[in-house]
Amino acid sequence: MASTPSSNKTTPSKSNASTNPTRSSGKTDWVSLFQTLHFAWFLGHVLTLLGGLGYLLTIRSSGAINSFFYNAVFVGAVESFGVLLFQSYTNKTLSLKPLDLLALENIQYFAIAALFLTILPHIAIAVVPFTLFSVFHALSYTRSNILPLLNIPATATVSSKIADFVKTYNDKSLFLVSNFEFFTLAIILVKALLFRKGYWIAAAIYTVFFKLRFEKSIFLRSVVKSWEARIDGLVSHPSLNVAVKSNWVQVKKLIRTYGGKPILATTASGSSSSNPSTPQKNE
Repeated sequence: MASTPSSNKTTPSKSNASTNPTRSSGKTDWVSLFQTLHFAWFLGHVLTLLGGLGYLLTIRSSGAINSFFYNAVFVGAVESFGVLLFQSYTNKTLSLKPLDLLALENIQYFAIAALFLTILPHIAIAVVPFTLFSVFHALSYTRSNILPLLNIPATATVSSKIADFVKTYNDKSLFLVSNFEFFTLAIILVKALLFRKGYWIAAAIYTVFFKLRFEKSIFLRSVVKSWEARIDGLVSHPSLNVAVKSNWVQVKKLIRTYGGKPILATTASGSSSSNPSTPQKNE
């Protein structure tokens, strides 16, 4: 589970509250909120969410605006995951052993977001997982931290609808994320085989990321198995050339031979049941 951005709330001083207690107290609560790492984490997700929406709206454009929104997605992701890693480091809960670092979801997503921002090719669907994460994190933070300061109780309709939405669609979104990660890998590998510029490096990097996620995420393992079954069904069709079937069998054998050994031997059977970068309130 991810580290928790602490709230670091401060108590309003008596002198500030003497003239207008209600207004002063409310203002101080907002200022205190803005000063927390938790809020900085939230801002990263807001940036990612706005970047994802802007990228979707400008997807038909190949100009600077579209690139700006693409980069905004990963800047926000680097910031939000970076906040958690920074807090883990300062709290001395972050192990600096290489295998321990590789096992952390926050490290995995921080690294791949930073690489998409800097050296990896522009891949449209790569923005989707980060945008989906941010939808749920931003909604959860708004319900837990923003609405109370607006004097909207947890029993209010808007708060209840947010809670129901997150509860209903969180796991479904993780399956969707896993599918997009699978498609991202497929696109990268196909373009690498076509010798597109930069894609062999991208294939090496993203394959490692995908393997680490596969070892940690029950959702990704389920997605891979479902697509394997679909392809098995397609190649088993009687009208398909026998050579295609044979090649598919060889491909699966190669994948199991060279990709079957876990990178994280002690966590290969681990599972992921929540969005990475999920804060646990630690007042």
